[in-house]
Amino acid sequence: MFWKKGWIENRRRKTAQDPLMMDYRVVPAAEFLTLTGSPHYAHTSLHHSAIAKLLGQLLQADVPDLFNGNVMICSANSIQQGYHLEAQLFLSDYHCKLKFLAEATVIHMDQEMKEMVFSAGIRVLSVNKEDMDLLNRIIERQK
Repeated sequence: MFWKKGWIENRRRKTAQDPLMMDYRVVPAAEFLTLTGSPHYAHTSLHHSAIAKLLGQLLQADVPDLFNGNVMICSANSIQQGYHLEAQLFLSDYHCKLKFLAEATVIHMDQEMKEMVFSAGIRVLSVNKEDMDLLNRIIERQK
């Protein structure tokens, strides 16, 4: 599947924030099962509080927002409920990327400036281990 452009928004935030630009792709069911069992994603679920806390900070969200659909992937491309997605953020502050797996839970369609915008509330499932390890090393060096 091809990577598509989009951005991250948090539905609960009342204050204006800069959107986090990202790429994402829909992951077919067979590949999703392979990815979740791979060393890249098998041991980095958000049930680990340190991973959830760091991802929440990066996505400008509270930890519960990562599970309940308040964090949304927005795009000009349609996203269907139940789709599994692999998202990739470029973290300009750290000069690295961070990939994570998510499931689309709640779907919205809006028209903004005569263009359709599709958004999917997501439940984040797991973070790419190699990206997470690199990010942690960068953060440690900056201390």
